[in-house]
This record gives sequence, C-alpha cells and structure tokens, in this order.
Amino acid sequence: MCGCAAPGERSYQVIDGARGWLRNRVDLHPLLRISARARCAAASDTRTDVAIAEAGFVLGEGRWPQAWTLPLPTAKNTGGYVDWLYLDESLRITRGSKGSLFVHVRDSDDVADAAPQSDD
Repeated sequence: MCGCAAPGERSYQVIDGARGWLRNRVDLHPLLRISARARCAAASDTRTDVAIAEAGFVLGEGRWPQAWTLPLPTAKNTGGYVDWLYLDESLRITRGSKGSLFVHVRDSDDVADAAPQSDD
C-alpha cells in the first residue's frame, strides 16, 4: 500500500502477516529514504499490535548509496497498535495508538520496491 504525505513524498507499507513483519518506507526526496521494520500480530479483527524493531535511512542512490540501520532495544520499545477503520481492495484507513491517522492506497507497481530484502 502507498500513501502521500506532501508533494514529492511517497510512503509505502508491506505487511507479511504469515511471518509477522511489516516494513514502512518513506521517500522524502530522490536522495533520502527512511524505513522501519516492525513485528506485527493481529490482536483482534480490527486491531494489529506493532513493535518497531529497527529503523534506518538511505542517503544517495545509484551505485554507492549510503545506508544506516538503527536497531532499537526491545526493552525500551513497548510497542503500540493500529486500529483498522476501513479496508477494501484499494484503500486502507487506520488510526495508531498515538492518534495518528494513516490512509494507504494500493499501488501494485510500487509494492516490490518496498518489500523487505530479508526479515529473518
């Protein structure tokens, strides 16, 4: 699923429910990309528990982009949740445990770009 926060910015999310992982990616600029990987699990039919495991960013593109990953200590990460407010084949609206509202629209052309390389 993808969404847009501001002109020129794009955000993507890929959920692998079978493996219990999700990845968020935000392209802030052609040369700056931020991503986060989190554990996720269904808490109910309308709520998903989420605990961010790591975050990182990539500066640059082409042959030599610079990537940094920041592992997050699990003891300090109490996690959160998202409540599913609306879902159909092309649109998903959720509200996070801190009150943020998320709107994602399915864009199959972009899914492969946001998919995790490996989430062992």
